[in-house]
Amino acid sequence: RTFNYSDAYEGKYTAVDGLANLLETIEPVKNQMIYPNATAYGCGMTVFQKENNECEMYVVCIFDKSAPSNYTMQGDPCKEDNDCPQQGLAPAKCIVPLCHIQE
Repeated sequence: RTFNYSDAYEGKYTAVDGLANLLETIEPVKNQMIYPNATAYGCGMTVFQKENNECEMYVVCIFDKSAPSNYTMQGDPCKEDNDCPQQGLAPAKCIVPLCHIQE
């Protein structure tokens, strides 16, 4: 499954920022990110100059397996690290809206 996002570029975005924008603007991306059968994904970003000399960024994320259209996130998204349960000895960190295990 592929998702993409484009926006004006002002020289301050990274591919991680682009992924964050995807998570905020396209609801199915959140469900795809937490889908446990998707084991690999990659994101990339490119910036290009338009005819009016403004720059635009284009972010693409590709997942190896698509989440079913009715797959949804359970519970509320995290807002801070304390919202994330600890897994073993590894502390979890909230990278809005998902909890990530630090290894």
